[in-house]
Amino acid sequence: MSDSNERTSRSSLRSLFSGKKAKWLPLFQRLVARFSYIPGVELAVYRKSVALGCHGDMKPTIGMIQITARGLQVGLGLHKAALKSPRLKVAKRPKSVTHKVLISKASEIDDELLSWIKAARHQARTAKRRST
Repeated sequence: MSDSNERTSRSSLRSLFSGKKAKWLPLFQRLVARFSYIPGVELAVYRKSVALGCHGDMKPTIGMIQITARGLQVGLGLHKAALKSPRLKVAKRPKSVTHKVLISKASEIDDELLSWIKAARHQARTAKRRST
């Protein structure tokens, strides 16, 4: 990443955590640290969210993270039938994001969440192979 792109990314990330949302930055950093254990997941900072994409394809194919006043809203593209958890909610407007989970405590960044992210990554890779 070039220096100007890195500076832009940092300033965009700071703007996502401005005001009352600043308290969620340590939780976000913990979440990103856990992502480092999942191969093939990359992050891209946008104006209002952070996209989760597959390595080499930064379209938000895996999902999105939105910083809200209540916590980190993680949206993922998942098969509906494969998931049965009270934590995971069906997205109201499914597009590439079919399910959402709110993270407001460090303990919620657990193996269950990481398994959903891995499943979304697998689904995104499978869909990408079918479309090419």
